[in-house]
Amino acid sequence: SLLPLAFHPSFRNASAAARFVRSRRQKDNPFCLVYSCHEPHLPFISPRPFDSIISPSEVKLPENPLDASAARLMAKRSMDWQLKSTARFREEEILSIRAAYMGAVAYVDHLVGIILEALIDTNQFEDTLFIFTSDHGEMLGNHGMIAKGAVLYEELMNIPLLVHPPGKEGKASLCHSLVSHIDLLPTILHWCGLEVPSNLSG
Repeated sequence: SLLPLAFHPSFRNASAAARFVRSRRQKDNPFCLVYSCHEPHLPFISPRPFDSIISPSEVKLPENPLDASAARLMAKRSMDWQLKSTARFREEEILSIRAAYMGAVAYVDHLVGIILEALIDTNQFEDTLFIFTSDHGEMLGNHGMIAKGAVLYEELMNIPLLVHPPGKEGKASLCHSLVSHIDLLPTILHWCGLEVPSNLSG
């Protein structure tokens, strides 16, 4: 993207979120802040330097580029469905898509870092329930598909979920259990000391 980083919408929104965090430094009442960015979504256009931070020459092709069942699935979908077959893409195009996606992920890391820096600088991080997640993955050429859609492949379903609970006790750990976004609201209510409704899933 030719748009400078300072003027990119996601950067401006992250900066606004960081300013809000810093404005809460001397206030005792709790706050809830939700920051969401468009990246990484097709067409994976990020501001410099993230648009070229990963070279296609550094990227590998998918280990599972062909999938007979996926081809049958695609044949049953309408042409305007979000998932696209890789049949019309050249290898170098798939490599470029994968590199652009990784660059967009690096951009998201930078954006989240802006907000984390504000929390840490103002000594609020240890008192904050911080949750980072995504709504879906990307096919990126795996199983002969580009983009996303209503399929249950690992590449789409296995998304990041990082939770930093308030307080300094405990150590970082990796959870191998099956979790879902449906679990987030009860978790947030629990950490806020609020009653979790009995009819709430998760």
